[in-house]
Amino acid sequence: MINTIRFSSAFFGKGQFTASTMTHRGSSFELTQDMDAGYYQPFSPPRKISSENFDSTRHERERTEVCQMRYKATVTETPDGAKVRIEASGTGDVPVTIEINLREGGTITGAEKLGSPRDAWLLKDGFASYTLGGETLKTGPGAAPHTYLDVRGASPRLDGPSLFIRGFTPFDHTIEID
Repeated sequence: MINTIRFSSAFFGKGQFTASTMTHRGSSFELTQDMDAGYYQPFSPPRKISSENFDSTRHERERTEVCQMRYKATVTETPDGAKVRIEASGTGDVPVTIEINLREGGTITGAEKLGSPRDAWLLKDGFASYTLGGETLKTGPGAAPHTYLDVRGASPRLDGPSLFIRGFTPFDHTIEID
């Protein structure tokens, strides 16, 4: 009933989690991604460049205020389903959003329907249930300490109903799926 679980943060507009490593440990799979970002200073000595050359000359400029972000997702099979532990650490107080995208056609209970976008549901706390074709999936717990839904740098929202869980870095949240 779940199409995908994905997460992102408002980290310099490049915060979509895209695993760079995957390790199998016992009954778990651990996926990680490390990122850094900073600010590029003016050329020293100063010089003019065209907008077409801006990206290709970036490596020639000093980089300051470099920030770090480390993502880790650990997926573990349980007797009744799975647990997905999502961690984001490094630069503090960065908004994080988890999206649990579901197959279309079911009914969600235990989550708050958001006015926009369509089929977006906020799982503030506790657990939500999704019923489709006579089967029910229970997931949670939720969290919602900020109002970001679509963070800058995240992939476009998927079609169909999605449950959203929110937090700030450092972030460590385990989602149970039964």
